[in-house]
Amino acid sequence: MNDVCAIQDGISGCTLLEACNYNSEATVDDGSCVFPYSEVYVDEDGDGIGGSMAVADACDPLPDNWVLLTGDCDDFDPSVFPGAPGTGQGIDNNCDGQVSGDETDTCPQDLNDDGSITVADILLILGEFGCSSGCSSDVNGDGAVSVGDVLNVLSAFGQSC
Repeated sequence: MNDVCAIQDGISGCTLLEACNYNSEATVDDGSCVFPYSEVYVDEDGDGIGGSMAVADACDPLPDNWVLLTGDCDDFDPSVFPGAPGTGQGIDNNCDGQVSGDETDTCPQDLNDDGSITVADILLILGEFGCSSGCSSDVNGDGAVSVGDVLNVLSAFGQSC
């Protein structure tokens, strides 16, 4: 009779106490340990990088819109996250704090983003004429809508973007 008293190899499982799936009966660590996360973040725009911190039980599965990465400087725009390519809209797509390269707005005079500079763009800039802060029609980037912005739009009138 062979193998009647064979020694078992042990019970496989996670043997590390700090793991979420610690198995007190395991005698052989099989490499399956899952470790808890300490911080999770809400990802509002679904780009895989969160903005605001969330509170979660460190071993429970994360809800669909929670992630382990943070750094999204605009978590409501999926085209904006660290390392994102530029969209040519004049916004900081890659969260580096500056608008540069392929992020630069190639057609700032197209205020309504319809692909061409028309009467609609002139009406938008005239509607904000005199604005001195938070101006969406500030074409030249000086913080205000003034004669310089109006002339800039008029100089591009009729062009396509």
